[in-house]
Amino acid sequence: MIPQDTLTAKGTVEAIIHLTFNTDSATVAELAEQMNVADGTARTRMAELAELGLVTEDAKLVDDTPMRVFSATDEGVRAGETLSELLSDGVGSSTVTEPTGEDPDGTVDVATGTTETNEA
Repeated sequence: MIPQDTLTAKGTVEAIIHLTFNTDSATVAELAEQMNVADGTARTRMAELAELGLVTEDAKLVDDTPMRVFSATDEGVRAGETLSELLSDGVGSSTVTEPTGEDPDGTVDVATGTTETNEA
């Protein structure tokens, strides 16, 4: 389950889909460009996705320069495939990326596309 506030954050869906379909790994700068956000925002989103087990962060030489790169985990790939399928099946991005109800702490099960809310 991905917390809705993480899923609804600008660029998160794009980052997951990009890492699933377009590349084996990407730097923060590459992801920031894909997500249309600043590098710092991309770094924050990737840290959140790493905590959820959807991406891993590794050191890698890029053009002879040591860089941090992110890759989708198996769970991240499944999430990217599910999100892409939901979007291509006509499920509007607002359904996937906007919180439902009044609980901003809800979660989305990317395997099924279902939304749950956390009750206090």
